[in-house]
Amino acid sequence: MLDTALPVATYGDGNCLFRAVSLSLFGYDDAHLALRVMAAIEIGEHREFYDKDSQMCHCLLRNPVIVCPSYTDVFQEVTKVGADSCVVAV
Repeated sequence: MLDTALPVATYGDGNCLFRAVSLSLFGYDDAHLALRVMAAIEIGEHREFYDKDSQMCHCLLRNPVIVCPSYTDVFQEVTKVGADSCVVAV
């Protein structure tokens, strides 16, 4: 894997998921807050796709092997700067 990919690091400050996505997309991690805001807007406006109790939720999020928090917890995580975010935010 090291022949084709370069490992990079980012700050482990609770924003690390969004920092990693920013780094991957833009080459720097400074856009993490903008990405967090966009994720919050998406999750907030489309609850039916991110609430594991919804029939319209993606089957991966309803899979019992993948542990997803409740929609309320997901939304609270993604809207709080510095809070860890789960796989639903991805």
